[in-house]
Amino acid sequence: MCVLQLQVADFKGNVCNLMIATSVAARGLDVKDLVLVVNYDVPNHYEDYVHRVGRTGRAGVKGTAITFITPEQDKYAPDLLRALTESNRPIPKDLQVLPSHAFPSGQGWQLQGQR
Repeated sequence: MCVLQLQVADFKGNVCNLMIATSVAARGLDVKDLVLVVNYDVPNHYEDYVHRVGRTGRAGVKGTAITFITPEQDKYAPDLLRALTESNRPIPKDLQVLPSHAFPSGQGWQLQGQR
């Protein structure tokens, strides 16, 4: 087994209760009862965001995903707004006030995350 597989096995087996991973862990990692995902680096694609946060709250279990985003990363805000809106989640005020140039007119998303 490679190091990554051993680390994932330890995490799944509750040998350790914290895993810090790259985007590689966003797809194909199935851990039961995962209740928290923290995106220290904002995903740069909508699909990556969905896959990352989809690691938590699976099969009807509630979970929480936290994503850090800075004003310098505002170009990724439309994807976050889209994901939050489509999942009927509240839009944080800090995300709503990112510069409007982050929202291309063709996107169809407003600062409030509405279509």
